[in-house]
Amino acid sequence: MLRIIQLYNLEGFGCDDSTEDGYRPDGSDLLSCLPHSADFEHDWRLALNELLRIIQFYNSESSAYHVSDGTEDGFAPGGF
Repeated sequence: MLRIIQLYNLEGFGCDDSTEDGYRPDGSDLLSCLPHSADFEHDWRLALNELLRIIQFYNSESSAYHVSDGTEDGFAPGGF
């Protein structure tokens, strides 16, 4: 959660193979990796709705999520 909050607080993020999660706090390299999975708008910025969605998954009973049609990002909280 801390890393997601850190990425949310940035103006944007980019790729960096030398970090634990593969991202760095600027948008200088957008070609070496895919956007973070929390960035379901794929704009290299975490918006408030994306942050809140991750918090929702984190707070779910199992801290898990599954594929679900009809949702904004294609996933729903909870395991199967």
